[in-house]
Amino acid sequence: MNFEGKRVHEKMSVDLELMELVQGETFFNTVKEGTHLHLTTAIDLTASNGNPNQPGSLHFIHPHTQSPYVNVMLRLTPLFLSYMANTRIGMRTI
Repeated sequence: MNFEGKRVHEKMSVDLELMELVQGETFFNTVKEGTHLHLTTAIDLTASNGNPNQPGSLHFIHPHTQSPYVNVMLRLTPLFLSYMANTRIGMRTI
């Protein structure tokens, strides 16, 4: 933000000079060895993320159509739940 409190859009870049790949445990091995998972999901529907009334917005709200975010959550949530011991899902609105 600038001194007037307005957003300033700047482009930045980062140069990667050195990268080292370290072999670690896979997600599946970690779960198999007893790691407990807890799933929390959220969708930010604030206006700063696009107009929810515009069909092209990722935050589009329509009574008969799901947003791209909701579609992804509906596809991935069952996958994660299959690896969890406690598959209860809490819901909270703000």
